[in-house]
Amino acid sequence: MNAYLRRDEDQTHVIGTLMGSVIDTNLVEISDCFVDKHSLNEGGFLQIIKDHHETMYELKQKIRPRDQVVGWFCSGSELSELSCAVHGWFKEHNSISKFYPHTPLNEPIHLLVDASLESGFLNIKAYVQLPISLVKDYFVHFHEIQTELLPCNVERADVSLVKGNIHAHKDNHTNNLEHNHNNNQIDMNELSLKKLLIMLKQCKSYVQDVIDQKKKGNISVGRYLHKVLSNDTFLTLEKFDSINESVLQDNLMISYLSNLANLQFLIAPKMNSSSLQ
Repeated sequence: MNAYLRRDEDQTHVIGTLMGSVIDTNLVEISDCFVDKHSLNEGGFLQIIKDHHETMYELKQKIRPRDQVVGWFCSGSELSELSCAVHGWFKEHNSISKFYPHTPLNEPIHLLVDASLESGFLNIKAYVQLPISLVKDYFVHFHEIQTELLPCNVERADVSLVKGNIHAHKDNHTNNLEHNHNNNQIDMNELSLKKLLIMLKQCKSYVQDVIDQKKKGNISVGRYLHKVLSNDTFLTLEKFDSINESVLQDNLMISYLSNLANLQFLIAPKMNSSSLQ
């Protein structure tokens, strides 16, 4: 979505590479991706920037070495000629695309994301290319496969915490006026951060007690902490402060525009009546 919103004005589609790993015979986990810069020449032929693709692949490999190229994604609501062109590029140019067919992943996965919401919602479909054996000539078609969208641990924890605070806020403040909503939202964010800080301190205290042999370690807790710290990327304090300040400024701007819109609605009838007179 971010890449689609930030695309160049002359670009109708956004394409990119899917990174992940094969979990089981019929299960592939897509854990990361990056956008591929591309262009269409005068003849309408697709050109993917080789240097950008290889640079992004190397950077992703440094972060998660176990990930491999499992396919590609494209924005849109329907398959098109572009789908065949990009799919063919990933299959035929292995040394550049870094997709190497192997059992059970013999074909790159194509993920089609309706980023423009043409279908009315964020529709995500996955395809693999299969041959058609009913004719003598060699033809292929895109066969849709089952997909499941799962949040990462950090996203799941953040959403659950914010949802809990929102429900509690609604139960305790059902009579609040609408123009105070954004200010209350800032208060909820502050409360959520305070609760998160308390939980982090408790976690740190528990780990230190286990290290100092004051408490007996719990294997399940240890494995969970290891999974969270290994798989999820944490921000630096400076980056977090910058994001938090940006969100605060956005909320203040929304509050200002909301008040300005309300004022305009109040003034409009009086202005119209005075102009008629």
